[in-house]
Amino acid sequence: LAIFDHERALFGANPGKGFDPRVAIRLRQYCHRNSPDAVIAHGGEALKYIVAARLRVPVAYYAIGTVAGSVHGGVRRILWGQLVARTQLVAAVSDDVADECRDLLGVATRKLLVIPNGRDAGRFHPTSPSSPVPSHLPVLVFVGRLTSGKRPDVFVDLVRVLHERGVRCRAQVIGDGPLADELEQRARAASVEMLGERADVD
Repeated sequence: LAIFDHERALFGANPGKGFDPRVAIRLRQYCHRNSPDAVIAHGGEALKYIVAARLRVPVAYYAIGTVAGSVHGGVRRILWGQLVARTQLVAAVSDDVADECRDLLGVATRKLLVIPNGRDAGRFHPTSPSSPVPSHLPVLVFVGRLTSGKRPDVFVDLVRVLHERGVRCRAQVIGDGPLADELEQRARAASVEMLGERADVD
């Protein structure tokens, strides 16, 4: 939703370091106007604002990764445990994330399930064993939003080091985000193709 645009403007590509109560107010107003039956918090950033908005609808939290090391103890662990406790359902992206939600944040097993990242097997599938395997260089691919948290710059630097060591390969970055312009020249120097946002990633 566009309600998070203001938060990004204040805190840049790493909004996890801040909290703007105006974003929670806008979210509450949006839900009041549109009367959703439920709200899904995709990741911790969405969860903190949804809980702060005190919505009177069921909230499901989709845990998309393990929590930062700073959450493993002290006040931050208690705070995140309280945030997650306000949800009616927690869906984890993997077994490891589910274990952490249960063991670290105290999520009850009855409201915890695993919904792994998936793909449409009808559209995206490996090459058939009977198909000829093309002879070409290996391709390294980064797929994700171009933000500081995803570290696409590390991928570009890794490719540069491989090339400097004589490793022959192609490399591509697929995705868009606030770091796209900043990475363009760096990627070109490292012979990394910037393909932008794509809908045909297989």
